[in-house]
Amino acid sequence: MNLSKPLLTIALFTVPLALIGCGGSSGERDNNDSGQSYQFGGAVQKGPLQPGSVVTAYELNQDLEKTDISYTTQIEDYEGNYNMNERFNTPYVELVAQGDYFNELTGKSDEQMRMSAFVDMNATTQVNFNVATAAMKASIMAKVQAGQSFDEAVHETTSELLSLYSYDPAQWADDINFYNVNLSNAGDTSTVLLVISASTLTMATENGLTLEQQIEKIGQVLLEPKSVQFEEMKQALTQYSLALYKTAAYENTQKYYADNGLDFDIPHVDYFIDIDGDGVLPNKDLPVFRYTSGVGIGSDEIGGLRPAGASAIDYQGRPMTFEVIGEFKHGEIASIEYTDTGVGIWYRLTDVDFEGQSFEDCVTVNTVKPAPANFPWKACVTLTKP
Repeated sequence: MNLSKPLLTIALFTVPLALIGCGGSSGERDNNDSGQSYQFGGAVQKGPLQPGSVVTAYELNQDLEKTDISYTTQIEDYEGNYNMNERFNTPYVELVAQGDYFNELTGKSDEQMRMSAFVDMNATTQVNFNVATAAMKASIMAKVQAGQSFDEAVHETTSELLSLYSYDPAQWADDINFYNVNLSNAGDTSTVLLVISASTLTMATENGLTLEQQIEKIGQVLLEPKSVQFEEMKQALTQYSLALYKTAAYENTQKYYADNGLDFDIPHVDYFIDIDGDGVLPNKDLPVFRYTSGVGIGSDEIGGLRPAGASAIDYQGRPMTFEVIGEFKHGEIASIEYTDTGVGIWYRLTDVDFEGQSFEDCVTVNTVKPAPANFPWKACVTLTKP
């Protein structure tokens, strides 16, 4: 899949949040008066973890094992932002966040999850948690233990992650750092993150796993990017990404941000899914049709009216004009309405002489302006014999 290079905007969070504690399990120190002071922050997002969710930073030694030092803070806004300013003896920390998260597939925020990430605080002050950084954690840690710098490990693992989700690393790897990306700050890259997040959640649901368990499985596969398991996981994730075309993941996320007074102005997810299965992402110079399914009508309902139609989006936000091509085989267009974003049709059944128990009666819809769409769509009704 080929994608254009995104323009990344890195937002640094500087508003301090109240720390709610430090230390933790038995034997931990209550504070650390030595070491170096590190300040970092970012957003914890699956969808965003909700206010009151807890973020804990565990200090790691040079062998990347936990020491007896940890600090805890809370997420205090609906974008999932946190901030931490504490003293550590090494630059390495494992960050763990736990709380309710926004589920972009259901549109609800009442499910619990635990998400973790690894960071070298000398390398960055922007530390966003997301499915991408969580899935990459084990691989990045293994590479750092093997002698790579944190930045080198992140770059290499990012390329492998993009490949796993069927994005072309050559087009993206130099421009993406998921530690800097959240769901609303980086244009195309934010939409890629949404696809990664939602397709991973879909896979977890289908496999009967928690999201944390599914992310861990993906992380283990990333440790062996040349393995058979990597290719099998890649093929499976491609199908789950394709399935997003039939969901409201983008619209649900858009509504969540609007309901909480947050900005959400990133490209539509349909431009970042290989909808027609040709191995190439939709051309952003052309419109894309949204998913619509046919409405059912019984064959004994002669004269019955049912809605049919199609709607499209344009990456550049241009108004569109449409044409309807062909005729229905067992019905007629009772009325039709053209708008800037689609076509609405009222279908009238006129003939029940068709073979089989079920039949789709369709006309083809395509855009005329600004250009024909990446692929045409069909406005259909499904005819069913009683």
